[in-house]
Amino acid sequence: MFLAACQEWKRYKEEGADFRSHLPVSMDGTCNGYQHLSALGRDPIGGRATNLVPAGKPQDVYQDVGDEAGARIARDAESDGPDRDAARQLLGKIDRGDAKHATMTTPYGVTRGTIYKALLERPVIKSCKDPKKCARYLAKVLEESIPRVAVEAGGIMKWLRQVARILARANRGMAWTTPAGFCVVHETRQPKPIRVATADRTLLIYEEDETRKIDPRKLADGLSLTWCIPWTPPT
Repeated sequence: MFLAACQEWKRYKEEGADFRSHLPVSMDGTCNGYQHLSALGRDPIGGRATNLVPAGKPQDVYQDVGDEAGARIARDAESDGPDRDAARQLLGKIDRGDAKHATMTTPYGVTRGTIYKALLERPVIKSCKDPKKCARYLAKVLEESIPRVAVEAGGIMKWLRQVARILARANRGMAWTTPAGFCVVHETRQPKPIRVATADRTLLIYEEDETRKIDPRKLADGLSLTWCIPWTPPT
């Protein structure tokens, strides 16, 4: 890749401004989960944060969440509430890196407990007098700050999960058709346990069985990993 870039640069220097390069350029989304949800909801706030609308410079949704969390921490540090001590330990210390994991994984069904465990590894938490207390507090703050940046995304996620649970209670999965005509079927059924006896031991394996009940929790959680395929809402 480096050699190809050098050769293209050489040709540009030789041919001038009319030279047309054919190097492939990789492009990545901005926090893809919230980018998709903000697009689905036509959310101008989340759309700005995830670079879906024109702007003078690239936006940073992780920094936006970090700023929102920092403002919340500053208010809690000045209050007489139960979070005052933890807030004071974290005051002025939160950056985009501390907000990134929670922001990036929330659209895919991450829990506050998982956010808490990831925060325990962050230097800002390790430097606190009471790391566990501060990690629990910051996990809550981040969880509540993210929807304030991606406004419509949180509502869409909540609606999709509610739909998934309602269908699961009727033992139905979810299905939708993409604009390209591809049919997506999402259903997570409880596996059927089967014991297999071998020469020296008995093994427990699980077999997929379409007659078994759908797992409501797994259907709702797993939905977050499949809706990124463009879709029309299920009926």
